[in-house]
Amino acid sequence: MNEHKQRAFALLNARTTGVASPLADILDPAFEEVERPQAAAQGVAGLQTKLAHFHQVHRNVTIQLQRQITEDDVVCTLWVLSATVKAGADGEDSAEKTVIIPGMSWTHFTPEGQIIKNRVYSDIVGQLLQRGYQWAPAGAPTPRTEEAPA
Repeated sequence: MNEHKQRAFALLNARTTGVASPLADILDPAFEEVERPQAAAQGVAGLQTKLAHFHQVHRNVTIQLQRQITEDDVVCTLWVLSATVKAGADGEDSAEKTVIIPGMSWTHFTPEGQIIKNRVYSDIVGQLLQRGYQWAPAGAPTPRTEEAPA
């Protein structure tokens, strides 16, 4: 595994610990992680906040590396995340659930070898279905909001 691949995996693996500070030396000061629909995480502090929010709901987080491909200063990583959704995360009386989330990350490096940008794509719909959410039937009425009087 080359250095870019190792660094890309270290960034991804921070999801298991929930701690971003060990990455400070490999992240460029202008680092940005984009994972829609969430707001972009800026720098080590932004990444730490994002990881902390994730760990408020999830525990027993593991990452299984499937494959990494590198070209120039970009590493594409295919991975599968497994986590337990904490009891109460979906409502007061919900039980813990294990979710399996496949995903892909595109990690971009500066010429000096620091990570400048990470784009993360994961199966959000699959995760929600595993957590018990359901699609509304086709043609179902949508909730209406009352307009405030003018």
